[in-house]
Amino acid sequence: MASSMKGFEHLEIKLEEIKLATNNFNEENVIGHGGFGKVYKGELSHSRGKSLVALKRLDRKHGQGDAEFYKEVRMLSCYKHENIISLLGFSSGRDEMILVYEYASRGSLDGHLKNVTLKWKQRIKICLDAAKGLSYLHNPKETYQRLIHCDIKSANILLDKNFNAKVADFGLSKIGPANQQNSILVTDILGTHGYCDPVFMETYTLTKESDVYSFGVVLFEVLCGMLCVTYSNRHIKVHVPSWKKAYEDNKLQDIILKDLMQQMDPTSLKSFAGIAYHCLNKLREERPLMSLVVEKLESALNLFQGGRCYIYDMEFKACVRGQYLTPQISYTLNLVFRYKYESDVNSYNPLRYKIDLEDETKVFIIYPSTHMREDGWFIAPLYQFTSQHKIADMQFEFEYRAVTLLVAGMEFQPSKEKVELPLFQEYQDIVEFASQSVLYTSVDELKQILSKGVLLNGGKTWFSLNEKGQHCHMISMEDCLIPNEDFPSRYKSHYKSRFPVGLYQTYKKGFKTHVKTQLLSPSVTYTVNLVFEKSFNGKQAYANLKYRLRGEETTSTVYLANQRRQDDWLCMAELYQFSSDGSIVDLEIMFDDCEIYIRGVEGFLFQPLEIVEDTQTISDSGILNLSSDTEKWTMKKNLYSSLGKLFQFNNGTAQEWSYLDKNEKKCLMLSARATCLRMEGQSTWRSLPESRFREVHVITGNNYFGIVSKIPLKMLSPETAYASYLVYKLPQDRSTFEAPLKVNVVPRSSDPWYIYLASPPNTPVIEPKFDENSYNPLNRHKLNALPRRRSDGWMEVKVWQFDTWVTPKRVSMHLKLEHPFKKDLSGLIIHGTELRPL
Repeated sequence: MASSMKGFEHLEIKLEEIKLATNNFNEENVIGHGGFGKVYKGELSHSRGKSLVALKRLDRKHGQGDAEFYKEVRMLSCYKHENIISLLGFSSGRDEMILVYEYASRGSLDGHLKNVTLKWKQRIKICLDAAKGLSYLHNPKETYQRLIHCDIKSANILLDKNFNAKVADFGLSKIGPANQQNSILVTDILGTHGYCDPVFMETYTLTKESDVYSFGVVLFEVLCGMLCVTYSNRHIKVHVPSWKKAYEDNKLQDIILKDLMQQMDPTSLKSFAGIAYHCLNKLREERPLMSLVVEKLESALNLFQGGRCYIYDMEFKACVRGQYLTPQISYTLNLVFRYKYESDVNSYNPLRYKIDLEDETKVFIIYPSTHMREDGWFIAPLYQFTSQHKIADMQFEFEYRAVTLLVAGMEFQPSKEKVELPLFQEYQDIVEFASQSVLYTSVDELKQILSKGVLLNGGKTWFSLNEKGQHCHMISMEDCLIPNEDFPSRYKSHYKSRFPVGLYQTYKKGFKTHVKTQLLSPSVTYTVNLVFEKSFNGKQAYANLKYRLRGEETTSTVYLANQRRQDDWLCMAELYQFSSDGSIVDLEIMFDDCEIYIRGVEGFLFQPLEIVEDTQTISDSGILNLSSDTEKWTMKKNLYSSLGKLFQFNNGTAQEWSYLDKNEKKCLMLSARATCLRMEGQSTWRSLPESRFREVHVITGNNYFGIVSKIPLKMLSPETAYASYLVYKLPQDRSTFEAPLKVNVVPRSSDPWYIYLASPPNTPVIEPKFDENSYNPLNRHKLNALPRRRSDGWMEVKVWQFDTWVTPKRVSMHLKLEHPFKKDLSGLIIHGTELRPL
């Protein structure tokens, strides 16, 4: 076995077994031809048991060889998904190279395009399956590396006996990092004519958007019932331009497979064709992510399945009349709906509504385990009443939603008798005081409901369980705000708030609170967090909150707040840490007037402390000074030779300094002159002997500075994740630098982030409820780069990271670092920027 197959020995199958399964590669067992050669079927024992399999036999005259063979083994072994074809084994030797796959009995999608028995609903489902597989490849969960398929076409989408689609054929695929917005690969690989991204023909670069373009072609093939390329009289015709024009001219009926037209729901067709056209945008940045393609295809499928539904994504009013009711019977009025996108089913986004023009907002939490019917529709019991007559009229006002619902209507159902639920001592009080009926049949089902959360105390507090089963408790501002006679309390309903009352409006005024909880788990270290709304991009917001406990003279500051959840517009700032003993926690917390505008405060969240490991280490190979002293030079050179084989210094006038780390990866130090934007009258250059470049850049009067550089790729190690570190010194007066700096990429292509140049304030602890062993001062800074002192006396902080998997010819770094309150950064000394592997 080739050395490149080390670690995959468990997948190897003996050639004799393969010959036996295919009757020595008998032509009667040939089921197709691929990029490698012929594909056979046969029954074979493999890593998952014994089953009918597809065997792809390498024929070197087809142009693909050992590299593509080994790549496909590695790819399919790492990327596992229900919509990606599974590799069951392989055989490699001097004479034969064979890949063994799960058997897709329906063959490839291209063979079914003209099949009129393949209904519209099946076609959407096939496209949705393939989109899910491709979306996973672009953003894998279990691996760091993104995969760009490079040859998406209907022939590479296989169908099993139930017409479930699976993406196949990874011989041309390329990998890049999944945590980067844009992955660019320079290559001479060409996919299949008609499907290939036109931008590739101009630039010879591939991105994940290249796959999106190819997938858009496949969507039109499914719609039109034909391949994108036809051959006639030795002429090749590509149909993609005419398909796009038909869409633009609103003449889809001219290109759609005729037998499909009568099956189509117009709204479903609009959603399907719209996303197909969007995929074919000439500009890559205007093409959708595959995750959005999945959402749109889910929408097309849902719209087709359920007849006409009202799309609920904005506020609306409804007048409901129930007729033919039985008098003196208890009825429940249910909202009947589906989620537009399947991925939203488990998200937190409650129904917020008012009944018959009441002022009080009601909040209903949707639990899939309780509220989903067998037919896939959800029911939300909005109101319960006893009928006095045969007719009942009601008015509802529904608030804005971030998660879109497809509402079929409202139904009047006789209320079910109250079911006696099993009692579990640990959660008995929670169930008893829940503001909304909690229905369950087992403790596991109850825990599943509690993991999403329940409202208590008349909708004024919130209780939930984290992944470890530990208690989380949130107190609304309505329940804890100490009234201020000079400033009447005002609240505003908010679609993301857990509480009916919504968010407390501060108008930048200080406020006092009295927070009490007795629902915390014992022997657990908790954080106390203020949850509020503030406009922000990315995962953090600048808060600059100043606060203190009653009786304390010292005021604490928290500069940054983290996004509460990935799908949330509310953020939370960590105020305190303490150790719970299970008894009542009683705090009075006072906040000063706010310097920044906070749109509204939801309340206080008590949640168990997360473990945050300190991963910001400094390599010994990057923190030594140059010296002209021969003895010191020799000592340092010996040290470096123990860490890496190559050791190179440029002369004293050079602006770059390179070396190898202990893993023999290239590292690079760039001088301030090579990376800093000079700001006339606002910065200056100063000679400094302790700098290895003999000069530094000093800010003399500005609230921001820039880091700009174009680094040739040859100066860095290939296929490596790098971090860029700002190397600097602070002035004696560090008051300006206590707040973090905001970092933006120029031009803006990602959300901003924050870094600290001075050590940030740690989270204060509440005595005596405090366990020193569990205190974690890094928790509130888990999303931030923190400064470190190097052994050469300078400070450094990580300002950026990038990957050389995805960069053509050079790395372009253009960052703007600014004080969030526009304060003067005078006195900051910039030595340069160092690039080191992560």
